[in-house]
Amino acid sequence: LKQQDQQDQQDQQDQQDQQDQQDQQDQQDQQDQQDQQDQQDQQDQQEQEQGARDKEQEEQKPGARDQEPMTNDQQLTQEEKLSQEQWLKRIPDDPAGLLRRKFEYQYRQRARSDSGEQQW
Repeated sequence: LKQQDQQDQQDQQDQQDQQDQQDQQDQQDQQDQQDQQDQQDQQDQQEQEQGARDKEQEEQKPGARDQEPMTNDQQLTQEEKLSQEQWLKRIPDDPAGLLRRKFEYQYRQRARSDSGEQQW
């Protein structure tokens, strides 16, 4: 009976030791995970700070925000601009003639539809 009590106590002690070891291992795993998370958070924060610094430096460059992609007019040389203006001046500017042609076109369209012709 005494031997069995000792055996039971030994078994309980072994189980307790195993449980303690498991608890320690779990705590160590949690600590490792927390350390990894802290390290990742710190790295993310450093990257955000670096991005903010880069953006700030970019904004401080003279004319960085004001500078937009050049349009075709800005890319043309003075000679090309002059040539383009002269070419555009050769096109007749006749708004009355455009209206007259529009009205004639509409008149012909109505005449066709009234006569029963198909427009297709």
